[in-house]
Amino acid sequence: MKKRELGSTGLFVNEIGYGSMNLSINRATRLPENEAVRFLQQAVDEHGVECIDTADAYCADEHEMGHGERLIAKALTGERRRRVLVATKGGFTRPDGKWIPNGQPDYLRTACENSLRNLSADTIDLYQFHRPDPQVPIEESLGALADMQKEGKIRHVGVSNVTLEQLEQGLRVVNIVSVQNPLNPFILREGTSQLLRFCLERRITWIAYAPVGGHRNAYMISAYQDWMKNNLSVYNGSPHSMVLAWLLHVSPMILPIPATTNLQHLASNMSASDVQLTDQDVQNMPKAESWYNEFFEASGVQNYTAAVAILKKILSLNDEDSVTWYNLARTHATIGDHDQAFEALGRFASLIEADPDEVRSDEVFAGLLDDPRFDHLFGAKG
Repeated sequence: MKKRELGSTGLFVNEIGYGSMNLSINRATRLPENEAVRFLQQAVDEHGVECIDTADAYCADEHEMGHGERLIAKALTGERRRRVLVATKGGFTRPDGKWIPNGQPDYLRTACENSLRNLSADTIDLYQFHRPDPQVPIEESLGALADMQKEGKIRHVGVSNVTLEQLEQGLRVVNIVSVQNPLNPFILREGTSQLLRFCLERRITWIAYAPVGGHRNAYMISAYQDWMKNNLSVYNGSPHSMVLAWLLHVSPMILPIPATTNLQHLASNMSASDVQLTDQDVQNMPKAESWYNEFFEASGVQNYTAAVAILKKILSLNDEDSVTWYNLARTHATIGDHDQAFEALGRFASLIEADPDEVRSDEVFAGLLDDPRFDHLFGAKG
């Protein structure tokens, strides 16, 4: 697999990394510890993972802070550990499972020292500030990381979930080698594009989380599988691996870290490195359907009447678009229109073999679960 450099550090890793959050944050769905450890070992030994992203906040709640870091320490010892760049983050607390930013310098120092213990490490390869705290100037937060870098506790410093302005402010305090922000074809709008250009011009690695769109948009990528097969010069594997290949082609400074707990999906993700797209392919790849962008904007301001109208317009182009039927069901459920929600869910269920538990766990459908129509479509729970 081809290598990518972390910033201008001289550290090179295989060009697709691994995001480990799903191994830790949900007690009900995460792998048992022994299986998670074995998964990480196979990811490294059999699939070429050389960069693993984690965070002290990758856990279910405040009682198990550092869960993900401890898994990695247990999985990667000896020669395995020497082959892998482990990137961790600090700057969140997890009271009752909530995500509360804390950028106080004293807190970040304690968090970093705890991460060192969790990882059984003397130095952290890459320590990233997880999210700016609106109550603390980012210069103060990153000043604490700069101090710990001088002390040898941190090798390289990165930031996560930042704007261009915040990155510029941070660079006045410490050398930043990475930005870990979401990046996928659905969010390449002006704000993201400006920040991306800034990073690429200054050789700051963009560690792309949610590279296939995250939970909300992963289904959408699958819906464009036929488009990819018919319009790209090459189609190899899954639509998700094609989107990863697209990201790799955009710039050598982008390092995608797709998340999965399934080895088959991991292998498919890693195969994206072998896909050779042309410049024309990259130009033609759908960054995001313009109507879907309008839909997300309408939903964001709770203009659900407009959102429904946009989704129906999309369905007029392709009545077998399962993703749009699912989003239409969610939108109707949000405004309490249960009959229309079930009609859309019925169409969705007729087009795709959906995971009943995944649909049931979608909180938007909580008000529909006691209706017998739900069990008719997706089966009774348990």
